[in-house]
Parts: sequence; structure tokens; C-alpha cells
Amino acid sequence: MSDLIDRQAAIETVDFECGEWRGLAWTIINGLKNLTAVDAVPVVRCRDCNEYQQSFHWCKLHDGEMQPNDFCSYGERREE
Repeated sequence: MSDLIDRQAAIETVDFECGEWRGLAWTIINGLKNLTAVDAVPVVRCRDCNEYQQSFHWCKLHDGEMQPNDFCSYGERREE
């Protein structure tokens, strides 16, 4: 699984850390700017959802068995 990073934070870090090596910083920054962005949204895993009954691996919303790492677009995070 890929890690997601904040592009602007990465650019600022490279700019700061490269210091006197401006050519290297410019090359890395241009590479970061040209990377394809990931279209990602946060999800609520079943294990963290209000509708999930952990003892039965059951989703009350979908009336079906779910695994703890499953997720759906209707999940609402349980307040703990």
C-alpha cells in the first residue's frame, strides 16, 4: 500500500534540507510537482463504525456479516 504525503510539505522540506545544493533541490521539487496526485478520501473501517457489532462481525446498517477492516461510504465513526 502506498503512503500518502502532503506535496507542499515535502517541497518545503526538500527546499530547506538541500540548502546550498539548489540544483538538487530544484530537480527534486520539479519531480514532486510532476507526480500524479491520488484521489483519496478518509474512510471509516467497520471496526470503528457505530453500526458494527464486533462480537458477531455484523453490520446493523447492511444487515450482514462484515470483517473489521471492511468499510463503506455510509460509515460513521463511533465516539469513544
